[in-house]
Amino acid sequence: MALELIYYLQKIKYQVFDTFPQRTDPVKEAEYNILRVKQFWRAAKRLDRLGLMEGVLRRHDALGSLEIVEEVLAVERQRSRRKQVVEAPPLPEDHATEQQ
Repeated sequence: MALELIYYLQKIKYQVFDTFPQRTDPVKEAEYNILRVKQFWRAAKRLDRLGLMEGVLRRHDALGSLEIVEEVLAVERQRSRRKQVVEAPPLPEDHATEQQ
């Protein structure tokens, strides 16, 4: 599970993460990986701050862990959506004058 991996990487203060794309566009893969790792990094920090992961990991509670992870990732997805600004494309000149 990627989030659990990130959680443990934070615990050991690991700061380098790399991939080696062989069949995909390396730039696109790097952009995607950066986006996801940042999302997981924030989510793992939230898990640690809230003290949620240690208990389920100690109990080896896989379902409890998945439920917590899903909740934290849902919050992170909502946060990411709020950051995205969607602008309507401008109207072509001929339509803009027709509507006035």
